[in-house]
Amino acid sequence: MSELVRFGVSMDKELVDMLDTYTHDYNFPNRSHTIRHMIHEMLSELKSENDDSLVTTVISLLYKAGTAIERVPIAPYPSITILTNLQSHIKENIVLKILVVHGKAKEIKQWAFEVMKSQHVVGKISIVAPDIMVEELTW
Repeated sequence: MSELVRFGVSMDKELVDMLDTYTHDYNFPNRSHTIRHMIHEMLSELKSENDDSLVTTVISLLYKAGTAIERVPIAPYPSITILTNLQSHIKENIVLKILVVHGKAKEIKQWAFEVMKSQHVVGKISIVAPDIMVEELTW
């Protein structure tokens, strides 16, 4: 990295509290170091998974019941197949939605980020396995 650039970030107090706990639990010297680490990890993951390899992924969404999640069509992403769509209330007014999706890593990332950009939706994409690993299990 070259020179450090200072900028302001606004966050909900709960997120800041979570960040402070993470910083403490994982022995980072300060918030800035923790944020740099998290951003670097996320961007590195995005770069490595931004290709045409076929993968099976789990997309987890957490949101308040009644939140309007934008319905993003998969037609523009021809490799994507939604294998499972599970939705459950984990608390009276909190919903957990789990999607198991197969397709090209690049297309899944693009589609999932469109879904996750809805306001008040927390999401995570986890690559379960590339197809080459799945093929090894078929013996």
